[in-house]
Amino acid sequence: MNKIFPALLLTAATAATAATASANADQYRFAYTATDFKDVASVEQLHKRIARTAREFCPAYMPAKHLRETRTCISEVTAEIVASINNPALTALANGKPEQVRIALDEHRRHSTSG
Repeated sequence: MNKIFPALLLTAATAATAATASANADQYRFAYTATDFKDVASVEQLHKRIARTAREFCPAYMPAKHLRETRTCISEVTAEIVASINNPALTALANGKPEQVRIALDEHRRHSTSG
């Protein structure tokens, strides 16, 4: 199963950000497959790809006063992608509960083979 999630970033933007944004800069895409959930390492790699997508999407600011805005953007985009995927193992990892990833993967396997 391959899914792509287009989304708009819905955050408060400063005038400087709006002026430098290109026509396609207000959207991001992220694709994943079922193999991204085959084991803990795969979920960890998926989360790293999500974080990279968020960093690439969010504007990078040089002045220190905007560093917080960039970090907030990255956190929000990462959370939006994780929520869109809606997988318990990925959600557990994103919420800082790595011990729950294997449990969620095992639970998913039990449900998919029993139903």
